[in-house]
Amino acid sequence: MDNENLVFMPEVDTLSKPVKYQSIETNNKPLAIDFGTYEIKAGVDNNDPLLRMPNLIAKIRDRNNSVTYSVIGNDLYLNSSFIKDAKSPFTEGFISNWEYTELIMDSIIGNLFKNGNEHPILLNEPLFQFKNQRSNWYELMFESYQGVNQLSLGVDSLFSYYNLRNQNETKNGLIVNIGHSSTNIIPFIKNVPDLENCQKLDITGDALTKYLSRSLFLKYNLNFTDQQIEKLFHDHAYVAKDYSKEVNDILQNVEYLKGRDVTVQLDYKEPEVVVKSEEQLRIEHEKKIKSGIRLQEQAKIKREQKLLEKQNDYLYYTTLLENEWKDLSKVELVRALENSGFDDEADFKKYMKSLEASIARANKEDDDEEDNEDDLQPPETTLIDVPDEELSPEDLKKKRMQKLQLAGFKARQQNKLEKKAREEEKQRLIDLDNKWREQDLKSWLKDKHEKLNKLLQSRKEKIQLKKELKDRKSAINQQKMKNLTSLVDETENDKKEGVNKRNRLAVTLDNDPNDTFGANDNDWDIYNKKILDDPAKIDELMELEFKEIVKLEDMLLQYDINFLKEHTLDYKVQNSWKKSIMHRFLRGPNKFNDTLKEHNQIHLNVERFKTPEVLFYPHIAGSQYLGISDVCRDLISGGKNARLSHDQLEMCQNIYLTGGVSKIPGIKQRIVADFESWLPTRTNVNVKQSDTPDLDCYNGMIKYSKSEEYSRSVISKEEYRENGPEYIKEHLLGNTIEKE
Repeated sequence: MDNENLVFMPEVDTLSKPVKYQSIETNNKPLAIDFGTYEIKAGVDNNDPLLRMPNLIAKIRDRNNSVTYSVIGNDLYLNSSFIKDAKSPFTEGFISNWEYTELIMDSIIGNLFKNGNEHPILLNEPLFQFKNQRSNWYELMFESYQGVNQLSLGVDSLFSYYNLRNQNETKNGLIVNIGHSSTNIIPFIKNVPDLENCQKLDITGDALTKYLSRSLFLKYNLNFTDQQIEKLFHDHAYVAKDYSKEVNDILQNVEYLKGRDVTVQLDYKEPEVVVKSEEQLRIEHEKKIKSGIRLQEQAKIKREQKLLEKQNDYLYYTTLLENEWKDLSKVELVRALENSGFDDEADFKKYMKSLEASIARANKEDDDEEDNEDDLQPPETTLIDVPDEELSPEDLKKKRMQKLQLAGFKARQQNKLEKKAREEEKQRLIDLDNKWREQDLKSWLKDKHEKLNKLLQSRKEKIQLKKELKDRKSAINQQKMKNLTSLVDETENDKKEGVNKRNRLAVTLDNDPNDTFGANDNDWDIYNKKILDDPAKIDELMELEFKEIVKLEDMLLQYDINFLKEHTLDYKVQNSWKKSIMHRFLRGPNKFNDTLKEHNQIHLNVERFKTPEVLFYPHIAGSQYLGISDVCRDLISGGKNARLSHDQLEMCQNIYLTGGVSKIPGIKQRIVADFESWLPTRTNVNVKQSDTPDLDCYNGMIKYSKSEEYSRSVISKEEYRENGPEYIKEHLLGNTIEKE
């Protein structure tokens, strides 16, 4: 296997000690807190947050001391069990647990504030923030923390835009913010955000990771942790410039797949291999031989016991016929037979004949095992021709036994003759076939090809039949259930009518008196006579067909110059994976080796670009919304197909891409390609993106705190106490007041 694309399943990295954060040295310096749904970033300098941690909290209960501890942010990685119990204060992009929020803010301010210092706070909020959410922030910050003297709230997407835009130019444009819990698309006119025409979508980073998790579960029936899925998504996802072409190349072109397929190795433990000495191996081999001999002896004893039972039954009924039933009339004989479990005299004769055949066959099998063809001597027959009246009861038993032995001897002799005749016939057919090949090779080859094609077609039909038998809703299984139901109904009717079925004495086709199935011809109606419905029997027939196929292929390889090894069934079976799209999808571009290591591997190929494709075609994940490219088009064109104005074309030249999810490779090029597909030819499309799009909001907050506009957006603690928590100051980067 090519190890270039082999990676190991990411595990949660644990910390040896709690993380220490540097506090703010300068008093009254604005502190920017990017309180994101995925991650928190807080600090006072651009591109260098003092604190960066996941926005998660876990409540850990110490049962010994009856104390509950709150573990927040990076401290969750002190123990792998903490992160599994961690929860977010957000639900669908809005804060739903203010207790968790307060504990997290306690941690942030406690780590960054020096005793006695005061700092203004810049805090981000989602687009279309609810009034009560903003009021809760004011109450929390001003009522809980003495060091917070001012607070300014702004929209995260607009802070990102403020960081990316050129302050010296006045332009129209579009901000596309793809975050963890929301995707915002906001047009701006002359640098002023147009919040009335913006769009907020539920195509988010969280939705993408959940979709990837579902995809891998459906593909491999495996569950992974949220942290593992997020790591796989951020490390290996990419956006295809042309989705349809990428799917076709991945599944049809093996060489292309080799460069795109990522093999993820899961944890597994190799079984311990015990190296044994030659003496141990010799002892084990001897034990196996002894065990095999013992099993053979046990099987032989069981066969002899069954044979003895059948001989006793035969002697028992033979004795009855020669003594007690000898002088009975026909009517009395039939009554005696019915009392013994037989239907009539014909049924009794059939049973006796079956016993004779079964005893003869058992003797024949014993003879084949012993293989003493040259030393066989006819059994003693001195009493066979002596009349019964001249024999004592003991001699009568010996006479009957001699008859059985003579019948077995004759059966063995007949078997040897038949075996010899079969071998001679087989050799005759081989000689005829060789003669035919020597005289007319062309017709001989044609015949062999026809036979081979018939066998291959029969094999395909049996494979299809096995698949249908596994499906309980298939026509075959439905018919079988109907037949079984009808058999049960007939059995119930027989009980009501008092029909007497014979039991132990009934002999079926395998001549086992204890098996009564098949004694009644109606029993066989439960099977469809035109098909096989036993997978084991199908496998047995397929094995026989395979041997015949191999035999024909060997002949064709030897005598047909146009028949190559690549045409053989074995070669096709061994290399069928090369043409299997399902194999490429599940196992990648290489042959699957049935090892424990490869059984614990998953392959990321289609999922790498299909998951982020949801951003552009949400219906893939079952969403009814438009993708980001379509929403951008509607915002720019106003939903009309009319020719674009100069201002609208200018928006296409100033597209700002931001948000943590926008770090996925290829997303920028895909947006350009989508815009070019509907814009006039030679229209310039310019998508701007920073090197750290996940820090755009934080950097924009720092940048904004140093501007003149910042002072007009802050609310002081005195203003809060005077006007209450519902007071809001509108500014360029904040949410607007709802119009009544």
